[in-house]
Amino acid sequence: MKHIATIMLCLLVMPASALALFASTECDLSFYVHEHEETKVSLEGTIYAFVVGVIEKYGVDMVVNGQNLGVVDEGETANLANGASVRVGYLDPANDRAKLCMNAPSEHNDYKLYEGWNLVPFGQGIKVELPGAQVDAAYVYKDGQYYDVLKDDDVLYGIINEQGFTGVWVHLQEDVKGRLEVDLEEVEETLREGATFTFREGWNFYVATPYMNKDYPEGHFNFAIDDGRSVLKDDKIFAYAAGRDSWESGFYTEMSEEGEFSDRDVIGLPFIAYFQYRFSPEFVENAIPIVPDFPDF
Repeated sequence: MKHIATIMLCLLVMPASALALFASTECDLSFYVHEHEETKVSLEGTIYAFVVGVIEKYGVDMVVNGQNLGVVDEGETANLANGASVRVGYLDPANDRAKLCMNAPSEHNDYKLYEGWNLVPFGQGIKVELPGAQVDAAYVYKDGQYYDVLKDDDVLYGIINEQGFTGVWVHLQEDVKGRLEVDLEEVEETLREGATFTFREGWNFYVATPYMNKDYPEGHFNFAIDDGRSVLKDDKIFAYAAGRDSWESGFYTEMSEEGEFSDRDVIGLPFIAYFQYRFSPEFVENAIPIVPDFPDF
């Protein structure tokens, strides 16, 4: 089992939360928009129509393809429903314009782990490259206790075979920068065909995917809603911010209903949640629209 550190660092997942723990500063397309005008741009075959309101010194109010982003401040990034993102790079209110930077929907992101303990995602269709990482310890949680992954990884792979994804505590000797990738097709296949397990009462580890969004086009992975109510204590999920050595929380139902699990900085987020009782998640197919019947005579 001495090679598990290398295996883990080649097969893991992806970043942060509505609690944006990680971010990318790359730019696929930059352009100007003008106050009270519609600007259309094309990025990787998709047309984006920007309708901009008032441009002020602190931010710009805009709507993109019908999605109201509200006021986005200079230097801040807003996520679009399809996974693309737009950042306000420069405001020029004197000339009624602003320079924007767009990134196409992406299945990868920059990733940083810190000296000390990090909660790292692990699962099917998930990969992280962390060159030079020195792992001192690694533990996985199951049925109320931790197991040393460096001594024996059987429990870890048993969890993956059972539920597809989990979070692993990894202790590093120093900060490491890397890259994360997630294969959404493999993730979807895992959730559709392999989501036949039960979360135990108490703490459980999992990984955020876009399929947790209630209205996700390809289908909805019902992680924690039973008869219309959340089975999570206070409806909260918790992500560990290693750089701050603290927990950050978000509300599962709100994130699911508002589509936040599709955010670029949320996909692949390892998190924990406290289940108030045993619960079996399920993948729910979206209803197929039915053509109306012919009229009655």
